[in-house]
Amino acid sequence: MIGERSRRQSATIVEKIRALPCKTVHAVEVETVALPGEPAVLNVDSFVLELPDAPAERRAVRRTVGPWVRAAGYDVEEDLGQRFMFIRIK
Repeated sequence: MIGERSRRQSATIVEKIRALPCKTVHAVEVETVALPGEPAVLNVDSFVLELPDAPAERRAVRRTVGPWVRAAGYDVEEDLGQRFMFIRIK
């Protein structure tokens, strides 16, 4: 699961992340969470994206993750050719 989102919301976010033109995506700060009456699940709210080289693809990544980044209280950094982007989804 992602942050405090439901399983369905988390699955939708994962599908959107997988569709990004990133070279790789790394989930970081993964925790095991036991919900009352349910089996333990993995929970993550932080990701490191290895950004694509093409500027248009980099813009597409920023457009997609921008709302999540801003909702977590952060700004989307200007594209200066960074290789990686850290995002947190609450």
